[in-house]
Amino acid sequence: MDETIQIIKGRLEAKGIKFVRFLWCDTANIIRAKALHVDSLNTQTENGIALASSSYGFPGFADTIAPTTELQTIGQVFLRPDWDTLVFPPCMGAHACVMSVVVNQGKPWSLDGRALLQRIVEKLYGNYGIRLQVTFQNTFYLLNASGEEITVTDETCYAVSEALSIHQKFINAFSDNLIAQDIAVKNVCAGLGPGQLSFATGHRDPLTAADQQIMFRETARTIARQDGHIASFLPKIFADEAGRWVQIILLN
Repeated sequence: MDETIQIIKGRLEAKGIKFVRFLWCDTANIIRAKALHVDSLNTQTENGIALASSSYGFPGFADTIAPTTELQTIGQVFLRPDWDTLVFPPCMGAHACVMSVVVNQGKPWSLDGRALLQRIVEKLYGNYGIRLQVTFQNTFYLLNASGEEITVTDETCYAVSEALSIHQKFINAFSDNLIAQDIAVKNVCAGLGPGQLSFATGHRDPLTAADQQIMFRETARTIARQDGHIASFLPKIFADEAGRWVQIILLN
């Protein structure tokens, strides 16, 4: 077994991890994952976990190839872990998460957004000497998922203090889980829409910030589900209420 994999497997077993989720964000901005059992770690990480290349042609609302992508049903790419991104979100119990590099014929695939970001960052520094620090300020709706209809969890307005009391359990659990993943939490307030929350996180290098943005969304959805809620990152849910937005702040 490769020495690195042996060390990683030891860390996972020490924490009681049963599965590692290989995460990637596709061209439709959908976060997807394949979970690998720790016992298979040494046999399936050398070449990577196989992924149908056609899945990158799926729109966000259906598992079918969009006709303009020119992707075929035949063909595979592979998910390789970037072990530097391995995290252990407390809310996910015996599951750990790692970001994937999507490779094709041994090289980062041209359609992999993470690889594209890495090339852009390297070009900015190599050609112009620019090093960026990035942070995201996210808003999302926290919705009631019980019953036949999805409803808002409060009727407060922007930055009303009462919303922090209504959502205190979620805010505390969510923040604790982010901090456990080395995601700095700066501030939180009620958003413009009813049941909407706005979180600001700390600055990181662009690739780390993008990886942490994925875990921000994954963690929010997981914590919300555990309380019978839905954390929605859809751009627009209610016709007569504020949409969801994300502010990206760049520092040189």
